Amino acid sequence: MKLLHLWAASSASCATIARASLLSSDFQVDIDDVTGALVGLRDTQGNGSFMNWVGSPTDTPWLPLGSRWGLGFADLGPDFLHRFYWRDPQISANTSRASHAVSYTAGSLRLDVDRYLSEEDGSFTERYTFVNKGNESLNLAEAKSHAIAVYTPFNDHYTNTSDAIRNRAHAHVWANGGANAWVKMDQMGGFGRNLGLVLTKGSLAGYSIESRDIVTMSNTRGVFLLHPTIPTLQPGESASIEWTLF
Repeated sequence: MKLLHLWAASSASCATIARASLLSSDFQVDIDDVTGALVGLRDTQGNGSFMNWVGSPTDTPWLPLGSRWGLGFADLGPDFLHRFYWRDPQISANTSRASHAVSYTAGSLRLDVDRYLSEEDGSFTERYTFVNKGNESLNLAEAKSHAIAVYTPFNDHYTNTSDAIRNRAHAHVWANGGANAWVKMDQMGGFGRNLGLVLTKGSLAGYSIESRDIVTMSNTRGVFLLHPTIPTLQPGESASIEWTLF
């Protein structure tokens, strides 16, 4: 297995945002150190294309910063108006295995987000673990099934012809099959390899879309949200969803 590299880097176009980067033979992954959001996912074998598969402040500046990849919300009850947004993490300093870990806490919830690359099979995996650290049961979707979500802003937008062909992709999403869920991303211009996402642990209650309106209309698919199915957690219990991109 080849050595994976992890380093802190700064974006030239967004120099005030510190980022951590994971690198393998197949992926470069950039993570915002302020929010813990994933802001870069690129194919290092892109056949001349270094397209970002996910929305970021540089290639989708019209998207809300709170809607970046890996951020999201959950129902923590009436004290949070049934809508807690996680975006202020504690970041792990452990970089020994070219992985990246962040944790978010609010009320009795702790959310651990773990990301890691595999050089062996050329994949990138994310795991979201919801932990009840309180003394009472925790129902993260008390109001409705879509009361818990992870933002996954695929770079599916139509700015102009040349940009769309070189830098954008089209997302095909199947998220209504419970434990059977996947996404296929096709490059608009057919440059390099396409991207797949498959759910490997847990289940989804479906997906939804935000940030489409009568101005942008269909020129943007909007922001995709995947809705995990998390059971009611008893004190000390946890539940995870995990997906692998390849």
